[in-house]
Amino acid sequence: MAPGHRPGGERQGVEPLRSLEHVLERESTRFRDRSSTAEFDRVRWFVHLMSRWVEPEWPRERHLMDSLVHVVESEHPGAKVIAWLHNSHVAVETPPDGEPRMGRQARDRFGSAYSLALEFGHGDFQTREITRDGQLGELVVTVMPRARPGSLPWRLGQADSPSFVVPLRGTSSRSHQVDHWLGQAQLEHGGMWIAADPETLYEDVVVGEQYDSILFVRRVTSSHPTPSAQDAAAAGFSF
Repeated sequence: MAPGHRPGGERQGVEPLRSLEHVLERESTRFRDRSSTAEFDRVRWFVHLMSRWVEPEWPRERHLMDSLVHVVESEHPGAKVIAWLHNSHVAVETPPDGEPRMGRQARDRFGSAYSLALEFGHGDFQTREITRDGQLGELVVTVMPRARPGSLPWRLGQADSPSFVVPLRGTSSRSHQVDHWLGQAQLEHGGMWIAADPETLYEDVVVGEQYDSILFVRRVTSSHPTPSAQDAAAAGFSF
């Protein structure tokens, strides 16, 4: 599903949610008095999240970053936060035809943000089917066979270890050959949340420029959806 595509039912929620945001802002003093500042702020944030989710054009990277900033600013000073996202979001690139990735925005804002990409040899992960009319369907498990020969996960899988981390930033002891290799486009796993032919789930990425390090695990397993997630997927809700 391309960014910006929203199911029709969700598009109908744009104006009501915006109106609700205006009401909360206009009546904020009354609502705080009848509940509490903490409760009101929590409800207003949830409405704000829903409103952004159905926003036309769906500027996803900005929304992800706004949510991260909200979490960070809600914690005590010096708190550390881990955001678990697809590699394409934690990368530090700015696509020619798009907005800066969340990894880029996090590095620009926080300075010390660290981008850790995930690679694996084989396994399975949770995805969503797409119906014939282009809507999100049932939850399904996508099974990825062993990595394609010559790809980044295949090369990492040659190491005699089930899991390890490869540092990419701030390492001066690497050989020129390794630096040259990291500066070339590598075929990495590009599995998405949309079910697709596993053989198509690869993409070229210059990993030395996009990530601070790579975590490699030999085998991954899919998450287990909750009953509410299964019900939402069966109803066609987007999440």
